[in-house]
Amino acid sequence: MFDCFKNFHLLAFNQFLAHIKILRSDNDTKYMFKDMIKYLCSNGIFHQTSRVGTPQQNMISERKSYDLFEKTRAIMLQMNVLKCFWSYGALTTIYLVNRLPNRVLDFSS
Repeated sequence: MFDCFKNFHLLAFNQFLAHIKILRSDNDTKYMFKDMIKYLCSNGIFHQTSRVGTPQQNMISERKSYDLFEKTRAIMLQMNVLKCFWSYGALTTIYLVNRLPNRVLDFSS
């Protein structure tokens, strides 16, 4: 997880000149080890955590995950695709969602 986050952090800066200011997560151990905390502090990233067992505090991300799951399932069922191709269905769903007009972006994609 730590390597994935470092790669994402570099990608966000190199491609979009975006600075990550806050990482919000639950208290899962993959976010709470010494190297990760040290990396966040050295890069000026504030780490917010929610309480364990309270997905309501992560409502936006939980809702988005559920929405992507439902859309992926609909695509997979409609096209009669085998479950072993679930990861490709999820990638296709994310690709399509990122290209649809979005209210948050003033209906641009």
